[in-house]
Amino acid sequence: ELDSFSKLLGCPLLTGKPKMAFIQCCRGECTAPPQVVEGGSHSSEQSDFFLSYASVPGAPSYKSSFPNPIEQQECGGAWYIHALHDAIMTKNIRSINSLNSEVNFIVAEQQGVGRNNAVLKQCSMFLSTLRYQVHF
Repeated sequence: ELDSFSKLLGCPLLTGKPKMAFIQCCRGECTAPPQVVEGGSHSSEQSDFFLSYASVPGAPSYKSSFPNPIEQQECGGAWYIHALHDAIMTKNIRSINSLNSEVNFIVAEQQGVGRNNAVLKQCSMFLSTLRYQVHF
């Protein structure tokens, strides 16, 4: 489980640097004292994290067969991973927040059919404690 920042802590060399995780899973709390970082500034151990989840808390994530616009063929897999791949490969996006807003949009537009012909929808989300813009 990766529902707590504390699972990602423990490397002092990463304090003050962005830590990003893209998590494809279904989803079923933490305070920290300030830490002195290079230059004498104070930062929480929980600062500078970026987590991107396939679904909101308590919701499932889905996979299915659908067209892959890059390879022009049918492929199976997770809606979230395909949305992330599509946004990275086909959109001219330069910041991590913009990238994940686009992923949220693509995932929300997906629709599947479940048991008894129930309509399946999914909403991805991201959580950021980044103190600076991350561009690529």
